[in-house]
Amino acid sequence: DGVFGKYLMSALLTGYNSGNMEQQLYWDGAVVRNAAGHWLGTVSINPGGVDYYRNPGFECAWSHFHHPENRCFTLADLSGDGMPEIVIGRVDGCVVAYAAGTGEVVARVTLDGELRSLATWETGVLAGTEHGLFLLGRDLRPITSHPGAVEDVVAAVRPGADPLVVAALSDGRVMAFKVVP
Repeated sequence: DGVFGKYLMSALLTGYNSGNMEQQLYWDGAVVRNAAGHWLGTVSINPGGVDYYRNPGFECAWSHFHHPENRCFTLADLSGDGMPEIVIGRVDGCVVAYAAGTGEVVARVTLDGELRSLATWETGVLAGTEHGLFLLGRDLRPITSHPGAVEDVVAAVRPGADPLVVAALSDGRVMAFKVVP
């Protein structure tokens, strides 16, 4: 009949917010699934924290508070075990990967400039910053980079062809790259 029933869960979030919204805040989240598609939990990202709620029951399994602010995130299986890591990009250029199940930091790197976008790539993570585009390996170490401020980046899957890295640059251009091993 189009009426919401009782809500399923409610929880406080780790981090901070701006009561009068004087600063731009980043809020996002996702359902976390393993490689087989089984629902493991839900992640919530806000400017100063990350919370992971385990399925079933939505119990908070772990939380992390940190400064500076979070700006973007992606889910990527960096360890190759079929379980995704939660990869967060921050304004200080730091990219941190947390194991979804435990909240342990499994990899960390600091890039040049504020993070603006992260995307999952076949062999790691794509990172767009105010100074460039980076291809990061599974250990988050940079493999290659391209100069120029990036606003957004995606991995474009093409049927029957190699995927492309597509980046929207701050100067209004859109660039597509083929990754050559």
